[in-house]
Amino acid sequence: MKSLLIMLLTLAVLPTSGQYRYDTGSRKQSVQHPSATPKVPHSPLPDTAAPRCHPGLWFTPTGHSAEIDGVAVGIWAAPKKYSLVVNGLNVEANPATIILWFYEAFGCVYGPFNNDSTRDVPLLSSGKFPWNDTSTRAKIRGVSISTAQFGTSTTGVGINVISSWTNEMNGLEISGMMNMHYRFNGLCLAIRNKVTYCRGMQIGVFNECREGHLIQLGLLNRIGNRRTPFINFSFKRKNKFS
Repeated sequence: MKSLLIMLLTLAVLPTSGQYRYDTGSRKQSVQHPSATPKVPHSPLPDTAAPRCHPGLWFTPTGHSAEIDGVAVGIWAAPKKYSLVVNGLNVEANPATIILWFYEAFGCVYGPFNNDSTRDVPLLSSGKFPWNDTSTRAKIRGVSISTAQFGTSTTGVGINVISSWTNEMNGLEISGMMNMHYRFNGLCLAIRNKVTYCRGMQIGVFNECREGHLIQLGLLNRIGNRRTPFINFSFKRKNKFS
């Protein structure tokens, strides 16, 4: 009897690393640690920035991030949020171009002869060139036809009734009044062509480029600080553009 009491006291004071649970169904003893918690499966939040694919015909501007494979029609190829990619044909008629037409017409005539580099607007100064707009969220790959193109990066062919203000253009671009770009690769034609970094050819009445590998054909041409009539070119091996 004394031995039985000693055995029961010993089992009562022994430290345990877990809680014992007796399973009456299987008649087996199992151990469960107090800190163990059940795992809840992770359900990720919906990614609203992921582009939605729209094959065929779609309208711009889009209210969400989108990729249009086909034809985009609207007043402005731009997303209200996130990004937009157009693969195919973009057609837009921006009503703001009716007001900007007078401003751009004045800049085409006045800007090439104004050497005031303190002006922040490249349109009105020959010494100020377009800056790199990193906020550009729209890309067009294919053909773009518009009254005026704003805030996009285009690869392909651009045909604009008045002007083009795309940050980067690769291909052929024809505008009735002006082409204004930070970076251009290809051939551009307009009354006034102004590019910060250019590789290709500019054909117009007034052609301006800060640096690049290019040929200019026009009434007044400028590359860097060099101004020449009719023809100008630059094939420097080392520059910021190369």
